Amino acid sequence: MRTLCCIPPLLLALALTAFPATAQLRQGSVRLNDPTLAGAYLSVADKTALEGFPAITIEAWVYPTVSGSYMTIVGNDFHTSYWLGLTPEGNIRFYPRGGTAVDGVVAGGVPLGKWSHVAVTYDGTTYFIYLNAATVAAGISISGPIGTSPGDLRIGADREAGAPAYLFRGCLDQVRIWGVARTGAQIRETLYAGVGKPSYFHSGAYAGLRASWDMQGGVISSYPWVFDDADGPGEGVNTAEQIGGTTISPQAPPVSYNVALQLNGVDDYAVM
Repeated sequence: MRTLCCIPPLLLALALTAFPATAQLRQGSVRLNDPTLAGAYLSVADKTALEGFPAITIEAWVYPTVSGSYMTIVGNDFHTSYWLGLTPEGNIRFYPRGGTAVDGVVAGGVPLGKWSHVAVTYDGTTYFIYLNAATVAAGISISGPIGTSPGDLRIGADREAGAPAYLFRGCLDQVRIWGVARTGAQIRETLYAGVGKPSYFHSGAYAGLRASWDMQGGVISSYPWVFDDADGPGEGVNTAEQIGGTTISPQAPPVSYNVALQLNGVDDYAVM
């Protein structure tokens, strides 16, 4: 029988390989203003460590159901801070600092009724815009640190003249904010991976992760919250509160939420 007792840690890790699990946790997404507008979005009042840093990456899986209007994925007030969303034509628009936007033009627009992964990065001088981990725009037309705003951070909405505006219509999932500008290779690496739990990911593939809303929480009338699964030391809670008629949808992107060890039934086992 092969024993793992004397195998060095590195080889032990290789021997116990993680594979996607057949029995998956329930998957779901947050549905906003679909099929009709209902003033629905998620509000993050405590946004500690989610603004004012020198670099940022924002990622989300999006499932728009309509086009023809500006729709927010993440909004921290586009007048003074960052904003990520879609234009009426379905292009990806990004404000890193507020006031000046950059667009990633998508042929035919980000598709309706289909999951797509949208990501933007900015390191203080250079921005990148990605669709399904492929670069659709890059440039150096903006410089300076990430902007701040006095109001709440919003998922699925921003504001105009003090009122909620630019509401997203459709489903959102796996919304993440990083305090670093990730590379295209890093975005591809975690494209289909949920961060899971527990909540602390401060090294390795998730270094720099400031907030992660996987939409697997409540968002029902009696429990109107979506929790941040990356709230580590000094980062705040960053819990998102339901505003309006937000619901959990069975629509879910192709993300693996849990993995399992594959054992051969002959001589594989772990010793602790």
